[in-house]
Amino acid sequence: MRLQVIVYEKDGSLVAEIYVENEEEIQNKIHESILELNRKWPTYKRIQRIFFRDSEFEKMTTKKIKRQ
Repeated sequence: MRLQVIVYEKDGSLVAEIYVENEEEIQNKIHESILELNRKWPTYKRIQRIFFRDSEFEKMTTKKIKRQ
């Protein structure tokens, strides 16, 4: 299983963009885990939007995710 995550701010909200290899069940678990963490975290740390990608993130030559 391959898992890649990037969290960034967009329009005043924290957004998590996630790639998981062909695992719908794992996507559901990740979504539930984020909701559970949001209940414990202060408002400014909460993730407001979650996107699941169909393809991996573009990477630099150092194999780090390239931010756009």
